[in-house]
Amino acid sequence: MTKDPKTIPLGELCLSNRAMNCFKAAGLRTVGDLVAMSKSELLDMPGFGRKGLNECVAMLDAFGLTLKVDTPLPRYVAFYIEASAYNVIAERAYLNRRSIEGEIAEILSREAGGDNKPSGILDRLEALEREVTALKEARDD
Repeated sequence: MTKDPKTIPLGELCLSNRAMNCFKAAGLRTVGDLVAMSKSELLDMPGFGRKGLNECVAMLDAFGLTLKVDTPLPRYVAFYIEASAYNVIAERAYLNRRSIEGEIAEILSREAGGDNKPSGILDRLEALEREVTALKEARDD
């Protein structure tokens, strides 16, 4: 009776020490564990690179096995993720702008109240107005 190749322990194969150490760290023990991984998942493991990947692919090929296929995200999912990132950026810019506008209003109310504040307040006000303008322009782009 022929043994199922997926049940073979990785330690019984002639793999490099580096690859074996990476597999141990990731908790991979059998060929079946290995074929459940994709190329990108293996390459994401610390210390595992192209050379180890090529070694594994060749070993699996000898058994007539392959790694799990990487499935790219459907286009609409990638678009949704990108749009969500832009929304986060826009929200941060909006909140930052609201904070700056609040600071401007506070400065103006102090000036209107006749407080004798240092003249640097006007410089700060102008700097804040420039920041608001820059944020608005960035949002419009």
